[in-house]
Amino acid sequence: MIQVALIAGLILSAGCHSEPGETGREPSAKAASKQKSVAPLTESPPPLNQPLEDLVRIPAGPFIFGAGEQQVQFFLSLSVYNFPGMVENMRQLFVMPSRPVHTPEFQIDRFEVTNEHFWHFLWKAKYKPSQPTDFLKHWEKEKMPPEWSLTFPVVWVDQKDAQAFCEWRGGRLPTEEEWEKAARGSKEGYFPWGNKMPQKTTANFGNKQAEASGNRPGDVSPFELFDMGGNVSEMTLTRVPKGNDYQTVVKGGTFSGTAREMLCFSRILIPENTRRATVGFRCVVKKSAARNRD
Repeated sequence: MIQVALIAGLILSAGCHSEPGETGREPSAKAASKQKSVAPLTESPPPLNQPLEDLVRIPAGPFIFGAGEQQVQFFLSLSVYNFPGMVENMRQLFVMPSRPVHTPEFQIDRFEVTNEHFWHFLWKAKYKPSQPTDFLKHWEKEKMPPEWSLTFPVVWVDQKDAQAFCEWRGGRLPTEEEWEKAARGSKEGYFPWGNKMPQKTTANFGNKQAEASGNRPGDVSPFELFDMGGNVSEMTLTRVPKGNDYQTVVKGGTFSGTAREMLCFSRILIPENTRRATVGFRCVVKKSAARNRD
């Protein structure tokens, strides 16, 4: 019955074309040219608009991890394309069958890490990537984030960049299991907010760009974490082997994606050193370490 209701919800939501709020829009070129330029790297970043430490405690205990056959079939029902071998490819991608997994207590960021958070990290840690291709490609020539983007999630970083940021804060990236538990809670919910199909007003998807972190109050998990459904996908600490290399497990949907990527059990795999405009991250952090970061 859940599957029928969800598919019906998808049909109803197809006609909804609500636009994101103004806080989620990039200013026009004319407006942007009038904005005050960001301070050069020789100066410290301005005070944070969003606190660096806003952590949510996820209690120890079991949750249902992965996808069952019904969930995989629902995922496939949302697919626009169908090519030979697609069903088998999808089954190999998912963690199947679903199973109970016990996780210890941990604390995770309520919001996705933003450009201003990463700017403070670069300034204080003097971090430089070992492989700079496409590093912070969306920032300005001086390698400063545009002022309008300060509270947007940072993207164009790879797993090593994200892990370095988290370690600077006294933490690390979440494992796939931790991320999924934080997104779906102890129940087998399809989406972070439950089993109801997303509307354009619920989460940032099917749009042209990201928004400020936490801009969609409807995109919230049972533990009150924001943007685990849409906005940008998020890297995890989990890697899976492919030939002689490894791939990074990425969870959550994106501003340019569809409803199926927002399913809690959905996952994509990207090469280790890949940076993308649609992939960001959040951290698992010990509060005692976070307080002593500097």
